[in-house]
Amino acid sequence: MEWVCNNGESPIGKVTAVALGEFNFGGTMNVFKPHLLILGISVFTFPLNSFAANCRTENGVAWCDIQPGTFMMGSPNTEVGRLQDETLHEVTISNSFQMQATEVSQKQWFLEMGYNPSYYSNRCTLSEYVSVNGQMMCANHPVEWVSWDEVQSFIQALNAKSNGYRYRLPTEEEWEYAARAGSSGPYSGTGNLNDMGWFRGNSSEVAHPVGTKNANAFGLYDMHGNVWEWVVGYSGYAGWGVIRGGGWLDFEVDCRSARRALGEFDNRFNYVGVRLVRTPN
Repeated sequence: MEWVCNNGESPIGKVTAVALGEFNFGGTMNVFKPHLLILGISVFTFPLNSFAANCRTENGVAWCDIQPGTFMMGSPNTEVGRLQDETLHEVTISNSFQMQATEVSQKQWFLEMGYNPSYYSNRCTLSEYVSVNGQMMCANHPVEWVSWDEVQSFIQALNAKSNGYRYRLPTEEEWEYAARAGSSGPYSGTGNLNDMGWFRGNSSEVAHPVGTKNANAFGLYDMHGNVWEWVVGYSGYAGWGVIRGGGWLDFEVDCRSARRALGEFDNRFNYVGVRLVRTPN
């Protein structure tokens, strides 16, 4: 099966000169590296795993209860791929919250916003390419090509419904706490990245439907790989935000629980998506 770009634009977002190399602000943080679109590849589907007991499905979206707790954020000096901004320190999550069990899918975004921004809206197998209210798309693939500002509009639309919850992005601390789910190594769950997420070594260099690898102990899928996820964190630079988790074209070390990276708020990338959290009003 051969894949082609669905428009004439570059397959990656705008990357400025400052996006290459490292940032130093009391530590070191790497940012996005431009990736090339690889053609002549195909993807395969896998059955969706069942959701954990602490997770419930509501309007087709699964939410998992994340209880308060204390964990060690960052990575030890011995961890392969460790960066200087991963200083190991204790963090306490004082309040419970609900996190979406999967990354936001193209279908979920479309049903809320009325359009599908994904660069790869048609880069999937024929069985995955389906109609949603008359619009063809890779419905269960993660939405991507969404800027920070677009994500804020998505969140505002959800909060406007006044359904008893306040929706938002997770903080970096909440995200890593949930990603680790009690683990202390580079990857949660089985500890084997091949089991837990899609990355360069197993993805055939395409995104895959959400929730098709193993969940971690909190019932969360794709916390490692598939697409990077916007979070609320300190970037050290005006107009730049933090993303976590690694993506389908990244190496193993970039999908570690402690790994951080940056992206411009007004930029879009075909390997960056979103996962939401919510708390009762």
